[in-house]
Amino acid sequence: MAKVCIICSQEVKQGHAVADDAVIRSIRRAKRYLRIAKNNELVVCENDLEAHRKKRQAYERNLAVYMVVAGIVLVLLVFLPVFTTGFSAYAVLVGLLFAAILVFMPVLTSHTPALEAGAAKAASATVPSKPSKMQKLDKIERNVGNAFHRIRKRWKKAAGKKAMKKPNPGKKKK
Repeated sequence: MAKVCIICSQEVKQGHAVADDAVIRSIRRAKRYLRIAKNNELVVCENDLEAHRKKRQAYERNLAVYMVVAGIVLVLLVFLPVFTTGFSAYAVLVGLLFAAILVFMPVLTSHTPALEAGAAKAASATVPSKPSKMQKLDKIERNVGNAFHRIRKRWKKAAGKKAMKKPNPGKKKK
């Protein structure tokens, strides 16, 4: 079995292994049935790791957007007829079919398989990634918390010094 990079489609000697997910297995099964299977091992070469990461992120984002749109369409096609004319089994079936098509659209057009668990860790070690928004917010929150803690300590220290001063022995109130 030859190792073929899924990004540049060239044979490589080394690369990070791609996970065999349901889409890859179904494509392999169809190719075996048609007797055109080459049984190549799918990998991502070192040069294309960053391109694979970007394509995978775009695929996951598209999949999420299509799923949200499919959910909205399904809800509209199921509940809209209920409010206007009553329950319609035909509308439910059409809604389910349309939602399924919308969910499988990114899978059919731009599926980018993930790397295997061990390969993903190695790839993430070699390709530096930007910190996520949540990581940035956590860092800001820690910095703000630390600053607040320092200010509070200063206030307590200043209040302690004022309390330790002796009152004026001048006039006493009666």
